[in-house]
Amino acid sequence: MTARLAALAVISVLAASCGAGDGADRAASSEGGSLVVGVRNATVPQASLYWAAAKGYFKDAGLNLSIKVGEAAHSAQLVAGQVDLSMGAQGAWFGVINSGKRVTAIYGTDSGISGWVVTSSDSVKTPTDCKSVTTAGPGTVLYAWTRQLEKVYDVEWKLTQLTTVPAIAANVVGGRTDCATGNVSFYQSGIDSGKLRVILDPTDKSSLPPGWPALGVEDVFGGIPERLKEKKPAVERFLKAYDTALSDYLAADSKEIARTLISYDPEWAAVGSEDVLAEAVEKFKPLLSPDKGYISEDVWSRTLAFYQTGGLDFLASDPSRFGYASAVDMSYYKAAIGE
Repeated sequence: MTARLAALAVISVLAASCGAGDGADRAASSEGGSLVVGVRNATVPQASLYWAAAKGYFKDAGLNLSIKVGEAAHSAQLVAGQVDLSMGAQGAWFGVINSGKRVTAIYGTDSGISGWVVTSSDSVKTPTDCKSVTTAGPGTVLYAWTRQLEKVYDVEWKLTQLTTVPAIAANVVGGRTDCATGNVSFYQSGIDSGKLRVILDPTDKSSLPPGWPALGVEDVFGGIPERLKEKKPAVERFLKAYDTALSDYLAADSKEIARTLISYDPEWAAVGSEDVLAEAVEKFKPLLSPDKGYISEDVWSRTLAFYQTGGLDFLASDPSRFGYASAVDMSYYKAAIGE
């Protein structure tokens, strides 16, 4: 969920975790068209996509779908044309756009994924007690959240910026910083073992402080406009199948989801045990598909404001490149879902 290294890299690190293995390039055979969807790796923000593939939604839609893991090269594989569509953090795509390559978002997959704060210190009760915080690099959703939280709580934390989820988790578990920000799935094993405590849960609306940031979208499905146009029928078929699958995913038992994911691709076990994965899946569900995936102009405006406050100063330098008309294309959504 995280621009992943150099502003792009970690956001896929932060919308994801450790790598996926043999199951990550699985394809469902069909005759109705093919599509390669890129992800950074297999962690909870990608769970709905993997679950839909495992349950045969794309195959039933007549789509031969492959999921291609990119790791740190996640953004690069989209630019290089190695994937047709990518599931990743919007901050990463802003970085790609800023480098001169157009990327358009076509569906908002989640919002609010990295607003948790955790600690291993018994003396830290609230985010205001944190003096030092582990986060990721500028341009990532994690860094954006960290800066937003400093603003909300009127604090200035001493930041340690790391580039991988295991390193971030180990840093706070080891007490090298008081706290860490990020997606709760990064820390679920530590929470369940008692090594970490959550001191801010953004899904608990009653605990949110005044001035909570008005978010847009964090992760999206997006692609290079020319490739999207070339693969238009397959992209539309994909969105329709994913939308159907998502409704079922949200209603499904989270432990059964975890069981399905681990069976489909054993790399899902890297998130933790079946129970740990199920708990993370359940916590993540309320953050999925804001506005049913539709990205409106208002949502986009809030997205730009969130990332600009979170460190992407270049967003203000050339509004035409990052504006709604250039960086969002809802025509695929409308054709697929009929809204």
